[in-house]
Amino acid sequence: MIQAAPPPRLPSAPAPRRGTVALLRDAGMSADGTAVRAVAARGAWSAERVYFTGLALASAIVIFIGFSPTYFLSRWLAPPDSTALGLLAHVHGAVFTSWVLLGVAQPALIAGGNRALHRRLGWAAAVLLPAMVVLAVALGIQTLRVAAHDPSVHFTIPPWLLFALNLQSLPGLVALVGLAMAWRRRSAVHKRLMALSWGLLTAPAVGRILIHHHLPVLYAMAAMPVVMLSGIVFDLVTRRRIHPVWPIGGLAAMGSGQLFMMFAHTPAWRAYCAWLAG
Repeated sequence: MIQAAPPPRLPSAPAPRRGTVALLRDAGMSADGTAVRAVAARGAWSAERVYFTGLALASAIVIFIGFSPTYFLSRWLAPPDSTALGLLAHVHGAVFTSWVLLGVAQPALIAGGNRALHRRLGWAAAVLLPAMVVLAVALGIQTLRVAAHDPSVHFTIPPWLLFALNLQSLPGLVALVGLAMAWRRRSAVHKRLMALSWGLLTAPAVGRILIHHHLPVLYAMAAMPVVMLSGIVFDLVTRRRIHPVWPIGGLAAMGSGQLFMMFAHTPAWRAYCAWLAG
């Protein structure tokens, strides 16, 4: 009796060597790559924490250096013939300093995983931002009046230009922060809009550093392109693509500042400043 031959056995896929599986397990990775992608995502998030927190710290340092002779360290660095700061200047400086400290604390809280406190402190921006606008305008008008009625006070640059330089960042700052608050649930958009706002906040400080070194004060406008380009490079390195907030928000903010400064160099702006000075 002839028996049928058994069907041929198909070759099975070779099982991974024990050593390979152990290595993957020790590294926190699975063979299908799922955990590999998770590890990569955690690495990118760590890079984001370093970038956004570092940008805030670097900007705060620039602001401290720029305003040290006239505010933070004015007691030791101010010229002997300079006038003492008035109440309005102290309130203005305290509010803007609070904004800078808040801007440094917010990404640091996210980096530390304290999102609840980050959200609660975020509402302080809704109070500080309008106060900053009102105080900047009020202090600028006061400066114009001092320049017009007190010849003993010396200004390094014309008061009408100083007033314009201190105001040129405000429209863009309000727009960037307002949009960031509106899109606070979209983390990628929110953090990039707030990062761009540092380019506007540091511009007045950069201008004062340039004046101290006898360089054109209009070069202070380079603060925004530096922040924007740093964000673009960061995205290209960590994400391989550029988030649209960087070019759109950065160029719009720079454009609004340029338009304002073009108007500030017209006779109409100088006549308006003369009217404010009384």
